[in-house]
Amino acid sequence: MQSARVEAREVVYLLQPLPFTGKIRDAIYGDIDYVKDAEDLIFDSWPVQRLRYIYQLQLAHLVYPSATHTRFSHSLGVMHLAYRFMHRIVSQLQEKALREPGSLYNIFLEKPRELLLAARIAGLLHDIGHGPFSHAFDYYVLSRHDVVGFRVGNHEILSYVLYRFQLRDTVRRAAEGMGLDGELVVSLVDEAMKPPRDNKEYTDLANSGGFAAGLSGEDFYQPHPDMEPHKLVRLVVRDFLYPADIMDYLIRDSYFTQAPIGSIDVQRLIGETYVVEYHEQLWPAISRKAVDNLVRLLNARKLMYKNVYLHPVNKAFDHTLGMVFNRCNALSTMIAEALDAMLREGRLERYRGLTDYTIYGMLSYWLATGRLHDECSDSQAAEAVKSLLDYRKPLWKWVQRLSIPEDKAGHLARGKKAVYEQQLARDFAEHAGIDPEEVLVDIGRVSAYSSSATTITPYVFIADTVGGRVAAPEPKTLDQFLHEHRVAGEVIVTFYVERTRYRKLRDDSGAMRRLAEAAKRALHDYVPEAPIREMVETS
Repeated sequence: MQSARVEAREVVYLLQPLPFTGKIRDAIYGDIDYVKDAEDLIFDSWPVQRLRYIYQLQLAHLVYPSATHTRFSHSLGVMHLAYRFMHRIVSQLQEKALREPGSLYNIFLEKPRELLLAARIAGLLHDIGHGPFSHAFDYYVLSRHDVVGFRVGNHEILSYVLYRFQLRDTVRRAAEGMGLDGELVVSLVDEAMKPPRDNKEYTDLANSGGFAAGLSGEDFYQPHPDMEPHKLVRLVVRDFLYPADIMDYLIRDSYFTQAPIGSIDVQRLIGETYVVEYHEQLWPAISRKAVDNLVRLLNARKLMYKNVYLHPVNKAFDHTLGMVFNRCNALSTMIAEALDAMLREGRLERYRGLTDYTIYGMLSYWLATGRLHDECSDSQAAEAVKSLLDYRKPLWKWVQRLSIPEDKAGHLARGKKAVYEQQLARDFAEHAGIDPEEVLVDIGRVSAYSSSATTITPYVFIADTVGGRVAAPEPKTLDQFLHEHRVAGEVIVTFYVERTRYRKLRDDSGAMRRLAEAAKRALHDYVPEAPIREMVETS
């Protein structure tokens, strides 16, 4: 009996939180705790502070004026939730370690604070690679060869580059300043920050010469059976059905846009997550009692995509910005020089000059000094600059928005998405009898889950608890789980007409009707067996 009491006291001691001594006020969570003179070494680094000047929702503030929150506040929120999530996991596995000495759970007993700190840091740093206007920069700059002369890939690759070459030693010093095992913390954060392994084929930084900040095959994430703690840290932050990243951005983005998506009960989702063993590996599992809460989160994600992320005007602004990125010669030259110096020469600090604020400032300066047409000689691109800064009207006006079930049209939104967009635009123009240069098509995938949710495991684990213990988990494929709970994905195809053409047609009801029918006819040729639904105007 005495040993049991000692054991219980030991668990209480091990579950003590990190030595928080500072607080950050947050609009969503109230106070976010942090460790002064340790974690602020990372907070005060330029890659993290740079996120203050990048909007979380790129150009959505032109549609939702209050959506001016930043990647910085989102990253703090992910750090906060990742800590809560990891604390839940560590507490369970410590109890298992006490019951099963010498097992794979021992690290959770011996190094719990290292695991908690690693989850926090990975959450804080997960977005540091985002460029100006975030995902638009991925699409129009980083994924293309013709802008810089090589393919960077995406922000996940740059996040890892900045962490590995700029912040890794800072993370070690922060951990050691708290009396923790710095090498272990760095090892855990390494695995959490690595880009997914399928990203390797989309970047020229991997196994290529001439890059001071180049990568090798080992820099892309590959699960290892002997690195279960590392995998759990990664799953808590990303690459999972409901990681800290997704929970925070859904709550935060819906708050600042006021998009109604229903309640997301983070406390219950985390509190009803159990760690289970399956094929000698550890996996987070959702309690059967909280499955409805998870389904509500998945449906909330769909609503945010339909009403905010893929809002037809928001997407039109993205395409307008893409024209500015690619056809304003002075801007594209500045971006190319910065990325080249950063990655070929290893001058990482050049990236700090690429933010939403610097791009807006540059464009505003050109307008204010009458230099717009000198710096942006393409007349349509110059008009795009004015549409972003003066008119708040994108160059394209949407005339039809169609939804198709994802199981019938998912191929349109995957690898050859850009090809399908070009083909649909051509066919739409032909059916409508207008110039192909005057139309644009955007294809978006509205899914309940991120594609990264299946990169580590294809399963959702459902846990039943019996007498306080977790019974054998029930694994289900993600598609099976979604089908059972009637959470269906969609593909949304939006057809646009150049605004000048639209102004000539808008008062002619017959012409507008013909445009809408031409869009449906064009799409039907690509999904002849699928039901096509017209979507009402988004608020």
